[in-house]
Amino acid sequence: MNGPFHSTKLLIDRFDEQALRRPEAIAVVDQGVTLTYAQLLARARGLAAQLCARGIGPGSRVGVLVGRSVDLVVTIVAVGYTGAAYVPLDVDCPPDRARFVLTDAKVSLIVTDQPLGEQLGMAALPPAGSAEGGGGSDLTSRSAPNSNDPAYIIYTSGSTGQPKGVLVSHGNAARLFDATKSYYDFGPEDVWLLFHSIAFDFSVWELWGALAHGGRLVVVPYIVSRSGRELIALVASEGVTILNLTPSGFRQLVADIVLDELVLPDLRWLIFAGEPLAPVMLTKWCDRFGDKHPQIANMYGITETTVHSAFRRIRAPDLLVPRSPIGRPIDDTTITLRDAEGRLVGPGEIGEIWVHGPGVALGYLDRPELTASRFFTEGPGALFDTYRSGDLAAWNAEGELEYHGRMDDQIKLRGYRIELGEIEHRIRLAWPGCEAAVIVSGEGSEAQLAAFMTVADGKMIASTEIRQALAPHLPSYMMPATIMAVSELPLTVNGKTDRAALRRRLLRASSDSDSSTAVGAPSTLLAIWRDVLNVPDLGEADNIFDHGANSFLVVQASHRIKREFGAKLTLREIFTSPSVAEMLSVLAQKAPSIVTQLVSG
Repeated sequence: MNGPFHSTKLLIDRFDEQALRRPEAIAVVDQGVTLTYAQLLARARGLAAQLCARGIGPGSRVGVLVGRSVDLVVTIVAVGYTGAAYVPLDVDCPPDRARFVLTDAKVSLIVTDQPLGEQLGMAALPPAGSAEGGGGSDLTSRSAPNSNDPAYIIYTSGSTGQPKGVLVSHGNAARLFDATKSYYDFGPEDVWLLFHSIAFDFSVWELWGALAHGGRLVVVPYIVSRSGRELIALVASEGVTILNLTPSGFRQLVADIVLDELVLPDLRWLIFAGEPLAPVMLTKWCDRFGDKHPQIANMYGITETTVHSAFRRIRAPDLLVPRSPIGRPIDDTTITLRDAEGRLVGPGEIGEIWVHGPGVALGYLDRPELTASRFFTEGPGALFDTYRSGDLAAWNAEGELEYHGRMDDQIKLRGYRIELGEIEHRIRLAWPGCEAAVIVSGEGSEAQLAAFMTVADGKMIASTEIRQALAPHLPSYMMPATIMAVSELPLTVNGKTDRAALRRRLLRASSDSDSSTAVGAPSTLLAIWRDVLNVPDLGEADNIFDHGANSFLVVQASHRIKREFGAKLTLREIFTSPSVAEMLSVLAQKAPSIVTQLVSG
């Protein structure tokens, strides 16, 4: 650790400075709609005044359920002005989960523009703040937040069956950009994408990375975020300089574009975070661009330590490294590796990552026992300064960290942290008497969740019925792509669920499905979707999104369909025609040869 950065200048104060310094500079762009810093300042202060008039201030919690738009940015900045903490929700969050989060967080009021907001039964405000309406923009009577007050509460998956809220302070968030300044030196010339969900803490880095440095923030529409071609076109047209992606997101991006034709003269940093990076996936990218323009970084971090805790510049020789290189701690942070008893491990030995420093969050909301097991105070002062991550790593010969996976069954899938135990718990609640186990099959962008369950009295339940029962409680990224009924769960000699045996069973089922594939356009398209979703019994009339399809799997299938039929289904066409039968009709309009197969198949 090079020294603490106890910054008293909070992110909202840094935005204020930029707005006063460069009022006419563009702050936010959203599909042709732009706000200057002066306009964003006025709208955010207008909404903040309305919030303050309703009693919102430091210590309050404000729910945020707003679609990807300028209004979302206005809302986050407005809550920053009040000194309260925002509690973000995905717009597609299941109603039951949204109610739990808002109740658990003791949210005072929700800012929303979504139909779901009306169903939640609590005080609400629209996000359209203005300097003139709803109480004006006079914030002189507001109480300034303390750096130790919560700035946001992000919920992550919990092993008890319920998500848990992580309280991150204004001070935690503010020092993040001080601690990474020596690597990036962000400034007003930078253009950022707001690409990730506001409920994923990577968005904190994206939004404030732009606004706290006077840069420009480009809001990425959801449909664009799921199309590599549209996304990279947006990066090029907007002159994006800072591109943040999870490795899974990058795989889909590269799969959907022709790198040889790509020109990105403005891009200066490609930053990975959210899940382990396999450097070999960058081979084609580095063949095209090298490793200097743009530069490439891999960031290690967790919500409980405020987004990022370690930095590693990735260069061409790293492409041969077998494990995810996470480098060294950022400038105000220390990382130690310890064994199960908390003792330091030596170079080359695998140990648990303990993160130390001012990035360590305030703990879990109303979870004192869980907080006590993970958060510690090792230095002077009352605040937590140490967090046990549950991640494993080893120091290599160069004194850098290499990632070695998780200690428990918590995983990261496409950037989202998931406790497999939460999914298992939900299955058991829906079917009392059954046992359940959830595993991950595949790797990287092809990774999927697979659930195994025993059913009382030997009764069989359709997978669609199971998904319908889970849908109100689990977001789409936690929905198993495959659900298999078993007579009993296999056990190891230690009496624990034998997950390796379950993976072998899944592989056998997939192999059996592949060997029975028929020919002809309907069966070929069906076989593609059965393989991509890992659902052997998928029917032509079934909705793929009821069987675990997500945007990343849709991109995979789209490429395979193009190779097989010579005609491509766009993401929009798949989303609007979500069954194999409907997709065949769309394909038939694009390629006459498919019409022949449809008639004869």
